[in-house]
Amino acid sequence: MRILKYLFILSGLPGFLAAQDRPFITLKSGMTIESGAFVNPREYLCHDSIWNTITITGENFTLDFSGATLWGAADTVSPDQYKGLAFIIKDAKNIRINNLRIHRFHTAIYIENSDGIYLNNCDFSYNYRPKLYSYREHEILSDWLSYHNNESQQWKSHGAAIYAKNLKNSTFESLRITGGFNGILLDKSNGNKVFNSAINFNSGVGIGLYRSSNNIIQHNRLDYNVRGVSHNFYRRGQDSAGVLMFEQCNKNTVAYNSITHSGDGIFLWAGQQTMDQGSGGSNENMFYANDCSYAPTNGIEVTFSKNYIIGNKLNKCIHGVWGGYSYGSLIAENQFYDNKVGIAIEHGFNNNLINNSFSNNEKAIRLWKNENTIDVPWNAFNMKNVKQNEVYSVWSNTFESDKIAIELLNGKNFDIQYNIFKKTPQILYTEKVNNCKLTFKQNITDSISEQSLSRSQKRKNTSIPEFISILDEQTKRLIPPKMVGDLMSAFQCIHGMAYLLSS
Repeated sequence: MRILKYLFILSGLPGFLAAQDRPFITLKSGMTIESGAFVNPREYLCHDSIWNTITITGENFTLDFSGATLWGAADTVSPDQYKGLAFIIKDAKNIRINNLRIHRFHTAIYIENSDGIYLNNCDFSYNYRPKLYSYREHEILSDWLSYHNNESQQWKSHGAAIYAKNLKNSTFESLRITGGFNGILLDKSNGNKVFNSAINFNSGVGIGLYRSSNNIIQHNRLDYNVRGVSHNFYRRGQDSAGVLMFEQCNKNTVAYNSITHSGDGIFLWAGQQTMDQGSGGSNENMFYANDCSYAPTNGIEVTFSKNYIIGNKLNKCIHGVWGGYSYGSLIAENQFYDNKVGIAIEHGFNNNLINNSFSNNEKAIRLWKNENTIDVPWNAFNMKNVKQNEVYSVWSNTFESDKIAIELLNGKNFDIQYNIFKKTPQILYTEKVNNCKLTFKQNITDSISEQSLSRSQKRKNTSIPEFISILDEQTKRLIPPKMVGDLMSAFQCIHGMAYLLSS
């Protein structure tokens, strides 16, 4: 036993000795750091003299700042006047940075062309944030944000705790970013991870991605990244968000995060390339087991793309999910409570709404398309597919005390089966669907009438479903075994993947 003890001690000796070999340094304006060190844990008042950005470059070393704090401005300066960049990390590989504090700069850290950067236990709070001009009774439109363009790094001018371009295989863990504008912005950055961080109470975006794919955002607090809300006066969000994905962001995973009270919880847009060329998008992203409740606008907004929204809480929002022009998406096992609309999708096709729980919503599901659309390349592509493939599968959901369970307007093909309706005054509202194929069967309800099934402003254009099952209490629990088997296999796969991500 004693031999094993000595072997254990010796096994940790190389790392201990390597740490002892690191020098002790004091930060200086404009210096370049190219090797590991312990940093003098003092406060650096960078505003007392001319202070130039510190550069970190090189490979395979650790910097322990031991709580060293950089202040970019005096406490009398307004946050919209903060200037400067504290650190730039460029052309770097496998560098670990621990225990750093940066406040009152325009941008705390800029990272470029780097691989394997690890930021741990750092605080980049209270950096730049713009002044808001809206007041309690009235919204000022200049407060609205726009992240639609970043081909020339327009986002960089917005300010952020961390802005990264061409970063890969890096990890941000146990960070604190609050009281600023943007938290972490990733530009053309792939294969990175953000874990166990508190990025909240900012006035722009918690985590933003642009042309960035295969990233993992998991187990974070991303609450209250919001603007444009005044109780009882207006609730607009002004394009703030807990998580933002714009322009060809694919196969990212956002899981197990708290993203409540943000402008949008998650805001995804296919991008201008898709609008102009009619192809691509921000596709196959997984949004799993997040709480996106209390958004003043949308819990999750996903447009012009194909994605997976599974196991999330989406309560007390204007829209739980807004999915304009979505296609081939899976929205499953989510909770929708007390929203204006639970799931709202216009001009979508081949979307699957399965095994969700709806309660106390004004409208649980609203699916529609407008007759007049804008003539752009995306719509030419989209409408061709809508015409050929439009189908919505609404299967095995539970509706309770929703004013309207399902509203269908001007659609093409609806497959509504194996759902349970309880205390629902209006199960189905249809309008301008007389030429559509509507399958409504094997659904279960505690009461039913023609009025609860269909009521239209234009009665002659309304198609009343032909197949309705009213089952007794004993049979209500039964759903076809094959369907249960197929669903359980799919969800076990999804839960298994999510478990692996969390381990």
